[in-house]
Amino acid sequence: MITTLDRQSDDLLIFLQGGGLCAASTPGACLRINIPFAPLGVLSGATEQPFAAFNVGYIPYCDGSLFLGDVTQTIDDEVFVQRGRQNITAAMDALSAQFPNPRRVVLLGISGGAFGTVFAGPMARVYFPNAEVLVVNDSGVGITRGEREPAFVDELLEALEADQLVPESCD
Repeated sequence: MITTLDRQSDDLLIFLQGGGLCAASTPGACLRINIPFAPLGVLSGATEQPFAAFNVGYIPYCDGSLFLGDVTQTIDDEVFVQRGRQNITAAMDALSAQFPNPRRVVLLGISGGAFGTVFAGPMARVYFPNAEVLVVNDSGVGITRGEREPAFVDELLEALEADQLVPESCD
């Protein structure tokens, strides 16, 4: 469930919580968690942080699919229902209803949430067409695994049934 803070602002911070990837390639990371909202760091109203006056939409990380899965997987004989794409869409629906016309939207994700910003960024543009949209991807780069496992990202997207989100022209 998302948490919102209405600070009577023209700006909106959408925070994608981080968490572990749950896929066949990372079976030990499959945890069923829902990290509750905690008004700390960039989510706090502390005047020294840059988003202190922003309205806030906190989207918890709960299914291990990096906010883009739409699949049911069996991993180590346990069934995982991953609907990150539906979760982020429902959250954007709710946020755009509550904060329909922000001047600026900052989409900030950490870890698994940072990877989610790659696909949620274009969604933010659609949901908030008149806003300046800025994306902060904190700690999402490490998931690519580079030259060590070049097929990792493609295999991950396929496993989460998110590969159709990538245009064919992207190799």
